[in-house]
Amino acid sequence: MSVDKLILSVPTSSRACCSVPPALDGSTGSNRAIGARAQIAADNDLDAIRAWLSRFIGTKTTFDNYRKEAERLLLWAVVVLGKPLSSLTHEDCLRYQQFLADPQPAAAWVAGGGRRHPRGDARWRPFYGRCAPPVDARPPSF
Repeated sequence: MSVDKLILSVPTSSRACCSVPPALDGSTGSNRAIGARAQIAADNDLDAIRAWLSRFIGTKTTFDNYRKEAERLLLWAVVVLGKPLSSLTHEDCLRYQQFLADPQPAAAWVAGGGRRHPRGDARWRPFYGRCAPPVDARPPSF
């Protein structure tokens, strides 16, 4: 699967919108809580991301930045590893951290010209320009 095959769109509300193949939607992710142990009412990874993002609705900049980072992580998990977000391991998170330092192949992950393009534009990519080093060298916790 390639980055452009995973359809992402700008949310029209406070919900992050994506289309993820059913086999990779996380509904059966290896880290998903089962039955009464569930802490949130999320049936899949997108619902879990939406629940997490709902905490930041009141702060547009934070919401937008966290949504962007969650989408990037989700894309990477599905496209590069071929696994749901809810099945990521500690080692996967370390690999993602390395990927952030230099997203490759750049043609698939980084927009040309170092600028953003609208989601519907064929030039849209999850990254634009160089990635800033993480503040505390850890991927965001969900």
